[in-house]
Amino acid sequence: MTIKNYERDFFKEAHQLLKKQGYKNYIQSLLPGGKWQNNEYVVLNPTRNDTKPSSFSINGNTGKWADFATNEAGNDLIGLTAYVKSITPLESCYHIGVPR
Repeated sequence: MTIKNYERDFFKEAHQLLKKQGYKNYIQSLLPGGKWQNNEYVVLNPTRNDTKPSSFSINGNTGKWADFATNEAGNDLIGLTAYVKSITPLESCYHIGVPR
């Protein structure tokens, strides 16, 4: 009998969980208090003293996000979680619900 080493793809698992939960539901739970403008969720940026909710937005279909006041941006909800929570992308996967 041989032992096989299986590598897990935590990021793939996190993306699967996000799709199952629904991007829009996850975004609202991560950043409550925002408003939907079509497919864009606009909310105050919790990482800085933000007074203009229109400067921080997340696309509810793709997960892409941007803070237009600071020019920070990302391509997915794992990166958004890492940014908002000040954690690593791997820790974001755990936050999203991937078992350790």
